[in-house]
Amino acid sequence: MQLVFTGKRVAIYFLVLVGVLALVSMLKETMLDGGFPSGEFRIRVVDGQGQPIPGTTLRVYAAGTRNLASKYPIYENCVGGIAAGEDGVVVCHQPREGVQYSYTGHKLFWRFPIGAEAAPQFDYEFSRKGYRTRVLTNRDFFYEGFDAADDPAQTVNFTWVDPKERAESAKKSVPLPVRQKELTLNSK
Repeated sequence: MQLVFTGKRVAIYFLVLVGVLALVSMLKETMLDGGFPSGEFRIRVVDGQGQPIPGTTLRVYAAGTRNLASKYPIYENCVGGIAAGEDGVVVCHQPREGVQYSYTGHKLFWRFPIGAEAAPQFDYEFSRKGYRTRVLTNRDFFYEGFDAADDPAQTVNFTWVDPKERAESAKKSVPLPVRQKELTLNSK
């Protein structure tokens, strides 16, 4: 019996082979780790004319809920929120470094992650009476719009208590990079 390889038949064999490899690669679950960048975040909240909005409040909630995200990812987050000073700057901290959450996922062809990252999702809500509330996602808050002119060597020492550790070792002092950006709230 002689095998005949026509263009159509080769294409079918190739597609079947690729499909089998895709399925086999997806059988293995992979442990993936992640975390939010650490830092002292200085967000200058301004109006449409670039004027600071003193008293703007930042509150962080579990995404899509009104459940307050206490101490993580923003350490100072509490019921009253974090208020901007007279200069319109909200100062908050994310002191944790390294792996902060883990999840299992699959990789297509052992390389490409499939599905959404299972990172905890949060809503970062900036509000002030007389202005439209603005809500940022994890990506918007931690990664978008930071001033490229920031001095990467500028750090602050931040002392905090890790609620997950025993009392005698819970207090930590860590150097954090300073990250600055501007956020605009529109009038109602």
